[in-house]
Amino acid sequence: MSRKTILICLSLILILSNFSLSFAFWASSIQGSSEQGSGTIGIGIWVPSGFLGVTQTGSGDYITLSEVTATGKYIMMENISNVTITPIGGSSDFTGEFYGNGFSLSNITINATSGNIGLFASNNGIISGVSLINVTITSSNSNDKSVGAIAGINKQTIEKSYATGTINVTTAKSSSGWFAGGTATIYAGGLVGQNQGSIIDSHAGVNVTATASQSGGFLGTANAYAHAGGLVGYNTAVDGIEKSYATGSVSASASRSGATFGTTTPYAGGLVGRSTGSNGVINSYGTGNVSVNTGNNVGGLVGNSDATISNSYRRDGQLINGIANGGNTLGTLISESNLKSKIWVESNLLWSENLWLFDGINYPRLKRNLY
Repeated sequence: MSRKTILICLSLILILSNFSLSFAFWASSIQGSSEQGSGTIGIGIWVPSGFLGVTQTGSGDYITLSEVTATGKYIMMENISNVTITPIGGSSDFTGEFYGNGFSLSNITINATSGNIGLFASNNGIISGVSLINVTITSSNSNDKSVGAIAGINKQTIEKSYATGTINVTTAKSSSGWFAGGTATIYAGGLVGQNQGSIIDSHAGVNVTATASQSGGFLGTANAYAHAGGLVGYNTAVDGIEKSYATGSVSASASRSGATFGTTTPYAGGLVGRSTGSNGVINSYGTGNVSVNTGNNVGGLVGNSDATISNSYRRDGQLINGIANGGNTLGTLISESNLKSKIWVESNLLWSENLWLFDGINYPRLKRNLY
């Protein structure tokens, strides 16, 4: 073989080697690539540098969902199903990053008795691309709590994520003695209990029920506050919720007994129970039926808002306390067909077709998520 031929062969080997390494880096840097709302396995088949891969069994170099801690960077490497977990982070904020990577968490039961309850107890990092299918959260005791399918409290960023399932939580407190009293408080949302950060390009189809009760002595003061929302129970963030929606039914109930003094206030909204953050809701909508046991802090979009609601909608025909389109009028009334229409949503809510899939039958779905 001539020297020229040898040099050509070596050059070809070098070129192919560089291409292979470049392709591997490119593929491992992409979290999810499905162009279909039904979802397919994402391109990312290698764990990016600096991340830990999360799988069902945690075999090999991977870890299980229960081994995710409050810090670090994580990426799902396969679908995970039929597991019971306690909230990630526990009493600490999650300050890392967690990416769904085109995979799903399905039939997940989340167990906790108090504090912040969700897949993550309290998020102060980045949660992106999570597909949480058929989550179940049930908690009935005397502890105040913030409950959401993805996070009890969100302090930073949740994006391109969704959840379906059921949340049914109760806080029942009692005090004895003539002057005894207290306050029972609960925040429950299909995605997040309390939002102090940013939720964008996300949705929930979670049926949410929140019940708060407080008893006290005859001369005591008993207060009960229940916040329930299809997406968020209580939003306090500026520009907190954007380009998102919720479809689940929502119910909030607050009551007191024994005490002469006190307040009972339930808040329930198809998207948000209560919002006090400036421009709290932007380019979003709610569609689920909504009810409270007393008062008028109830609405198809938001139950009560001290903040500006920008370009957001409630579905025509929603049942609110059993009356179609009843309750407060926060949010503009709009037809269900418009909320499913690619042309209408892109033009009026400014949602990107790069992220959302429209088929005219379902509500919009995130392209890179598994359904």
